[in-house]
Amino acid sequence: AAAAAGASGGCPGVPGEMRQQDEASQSSRSRLRQPEFAAPLQEVETTEAQRLANQPRSRCCELCFALLFAAVMLGITLCVVLAMVFPIALEPADMGQVYSAVLGFLAVVTLLSSGYVLKIGIGALRWTKQYNRDKDTDWYAAWEIARHGASGEQIHDWHAVQHFVIVPNYKEPIQMLRLLANTLLSQRASMRRQITLVLAMEEREGQPAKDKASHLVHDLRRYFRDVLCTFHPADLPGEIKGKASNFRWAIAEVEATIRCTPGLRAEDILIHVADADSLYDPNYLPNVTYLFCTHPERHEFVYQPCMIPTCNFWALAAICRQVNVVIAAQEMMSAREPLEFQIPFSTYGLSLTTLQLIGGTGNAADAQDGDVIAEDHHLFIKGYFALDGRLRVQPIFLPCLNFSVGDQPRSFVANLCDRYIQAKRHMFGISELFYMMSLMAHGSGCCRSGQSRWLRSFRGRLRTARLLAKLIKIHSVPYAGLWILMGLALVGILRLQMLVCNTKALRSHLVCDDTLASVTHSEGAFFFSAATTFTLLGGMLVTVSFARMLYVTHHTLTNIGDPNGDFMGSFQEESFGVSGPSTARPRRPVSVGSGFPWVGTVLQLLVEFVVCGLISSLFFGSIPALLGLLRLIWKGHTLEYVIAPKPGEALVAVGEETPALPEAGLPQAGLPVPRPRGSG
Repeated sequence: AAAAAGASGGCPGVPGEMRQQDEASQSSRSRLRQPEFAAPLQEVETTEAQRLANQPRSRCCELCFALLFAAVMLGITLCVVLAMVFPIALEPADMGQVYSAVLGFLAVVTLLSSGYVLKIGIGALRWTKQYNRDKDTDWYAAWEIARHGASGEQIHDWHAVQHFVIVPNYKEPIQMLRLLANTLLSQRASMRRQITLVLAMEEREGQPAKDKASHLVHDLRRYFRDVLCTFHPADLPGEIKGKASNFRWAIAEVEATIRCTPGLRAEDILIHVADADSLYDPNYLPNVTYLFCTHPERHEFVYQPCMIPTCNFWALAAICRQVNVVIAAQEMMSAREPLEFQIPFSTYGLSLTTLQLIGGTGNAADAQDGDVIAEDHHLFIKGYFALDGRLRVQPIFLPCLNFSVGDQPRSFVANLCDRYIQAKRHMFGISELFYMMSLMAHGSGCCRSGQSRWLRSFRGRLRTARLLAKLIKIHSVPYAGLWILMGLALVGILRLQMLVCNTKALRSHLVCDDTLASVTHSEGAFFFSAATTFTLLGGMLVTVSFARMLYVTHHTLTNIGDPNGDFMGSFQEESFGVSGPSTARPRRPVSVGSGFPWVGTVLQLLVEFVVCGLISSLFFGSIPALLGLLRLIWKGHTLEYVIAPKPGEALVAVGEETPALPEAGLPQAGLPVPRPRGSG
């Protein structure tokens, strides 16, 4: 039933379907419970690595690692706090030694942080240079050259590759989904007929989800290979609300459709996971197709664009903009620096064959667990061990632009609260660090005799250690930011004390002591000040790199998803003809970007970094990280998925409303109707 619905492009419960909503819901639930749902075509032999990677999560083991991590991070934090508060009970000489030791430790932390920040700034600059080289590459012509220069068995057929773009969404504005569809329509190398858009809706959204699906299927299906829609039932056993469970349901239905569709083979299929506001660069899918066709290890790649949250960048509060600067720069550095272990983030793609191997049963849906929040990290860690350490991220040096939470036309405080809610959900991804540690403890990463020889080799152990170090670094940085902020507060208090003591009118024997005043001139204070200076310089370099990225991606930002933009030339010609009236051409359904980056942009961002940088790291990093760790220890890795207001809603074009159900043959507002095609 799922395959039939998918193959026909139909949506359960929309006009044209005879089933009622309740019947569709019951049927969906019963299908998922059946063991033969999306069953493989032949018996699959499961390896030891796949069995270990797909074993049930161990709450006890993960809790032990969480407690160990908390003991280290919270223990250091508590020690710094106590060293700042309680030395007053010690002798003056001891007080100076304690403060000097604390500042020496914080100097080491700050120096390491400054090195990482400088690395981010340099890596981001290198990414912009790589982007300038790759953005206009004709990947189809490059494939033709590779095909003529190599044997046929090594080069995959470009035209056989099919892209299924799955968009899990819940209560997303229909305009945002249209904007995403526009970016897929603008893909170069005539990719549109190789794209199947999959709208992964939530059944709990009710009738509005079905209405949106019916509109979008009617409007968009004629432009792609197909448009499918799935409805994820609510409250399935072993699942939580969120992107992971929705994707798991959608990929099961997509896989059933593929197996029942003649001419589609699993080894030709690429599955892309996208958010509703993921706006693909027009050269992204051609780039992925080229790498997939020309690389012999194509089924060991996770294809990752660079996530750039700049679509509503200037509509955010300054404190929120600093988060976007760091996120974008860090992603650019991870893609460009060869020594940095990159892991998937938000929007990514991998082959259907890879998903089937990760699941270990031949069913792609088994690759993703439905009870996780950070589905991107979880899928990669699980796949890394299931494939004996062969799975790796293949960076695509093109941006995937998206929106950020916190741009609503409401109060400043309300937008900060929305961003804080999202930050708490992101920081809960620390559960995947303990998931990886648990897998390693059960023998999946180190010493199990059934593991591959490569994973047990020195290189295999080193790569696993790098992945572990990457996750530890991600979830340790918020605490390091807190420690640096505490160090700055301590130095400020000591210098204020010294200022008071040097003023005769304010001098008091209760707070003035020559030994304590000399701490500001100690080696610990000197090294901490020097390290803080390096961190400040690194932050400025990150800001300059981000501004440079804004400059080189400005043309993409102003044209992406725009039916009248530079990226839709071939689509406009097919839809309207060369002499088609401009008044008939629709506008972009969501406003994207504003303001050209120039020297004033750099100056503004530098001032915002100096004023808001540490405050932003505290409220959107350190505090959510601490609360997420405590929540994980108390209740485990599952979390109630709290939905923040949808980004970009404030930027919906004026007058763009959700259209009524269109009549047959009438043009639909938002996207043009193409000229009639031939019967073939």
